[in-house]
Amino acid sequence: MNHEPTSNLNEPAPPKPDVYEVLAEESRHTSQYRKPEKIIAPAVSVFLHALFLLIAAILVINPPIRGDGSEVQIEFATLADEELTKLDEPSDAIPTPMDPSLTVAAESPAELFEADPSSVSVDLADPGAVDTLGGAGEEFSPGQMLGGGGAGTSFFGIEARGNRFVYIVDVSGSMSEADRIGTLQRNLVESINALPEHASFLIIAYSDSAFAMNDQYRWYKADEPTKFKVRAWISRLVSAGGTEPAPAFEEAFKLKPRPDVIYFMTDGQQTEVLPGFVRALNTRGRRTKINTIIFGSRGGEEIMRQIAKESGGEYRYVPDFGVPNPGGGGGQP
Repeated sequence: MNHEPTSNLNEPAPPKPDVYEVLAEESRHTSQYRKPEKIIAPAVSVFLHALFLLIAAILVINPPIRGDGSEVQIEFATLADEELTKLDEPSDAIPTPMDPSLTVAAESPAELFEADPSSVSVDLADPGAVDTLGGAGEEFSPGQMLGGGGAGTSFFGIEARGNRFVYIVDVSGSMSEADRIGTLQRNLVESINALPEHASFLIIAYSDSAFAMNDQYRWYKADEPTKFKVRAWISRLVSAGGTEPAPAFEEAFKLKPRPDVIYFMTDGQQTEVLPGFVRALNTRGRRTKINTIIFGSRGGEEIMRQIAKESGGEYRYVPDFGVPNPGGGGGQP
């Protein structure tokens, strides 16, 4: 006999939870975490408005005073409700495109590195005004960069190019003969006048010892005010004493940067040790070209030829009355 389970139809069904009560309970539960937010935001707003009103009241009651005693008028900008509402509304305006003339074309790396170096303008400072970072004679020369050998001038018919020129000139007693000192002065002035302003120079006169203008062994810029002073100094040179050029060469090779060209002029016999002495000074760095000139007597001609040849310079013999006889870099007179 099968017994099937039977349900008690008379038992009441368990009550279903009220949806609204569930939502209300969740709302109450969530509101516990939102109460701080609802309290903090209005509190901050009230504090800021109160601070603003306090500042405005101070400015109105005690306005700032100008230096002349008048009050500074303070005005507060106000907006109507309609204007405030418009500020919150999204704008449908289409932004105006940028003016094409104001845009800058981006260059590719290849274009940046393929720029023409000749189009770059460089303002070179006076090469004789400052020392260089390199060792003796290893400084940069603007004439080398330009490829034209720098400035140009001539002294007793020997032309030379460079940026720094030293004139080592004999003013010994024998220079008083046949107006040699006058010939020297005229040729010095002509050579200095021919130098462009960006060149630098120094004149070292010697007899028993060496001396320079104002006893300062430094580079002078070849501008017109300096040339004016140097011309006056040249005009006061007098011939006296013996012939000892070694101290003048020592001072010349102490200069920094080193000279590009040295003009060495004498009318006397030089000692046989002078070429070796000059050679030793001229091997401490980049070689300086030394052009040699001898006045009147040919007694020291071979020594002067040797100094010019070993430095890559030129030699000239100048007879009395100042007519140079070209001899080349150690060649025939």
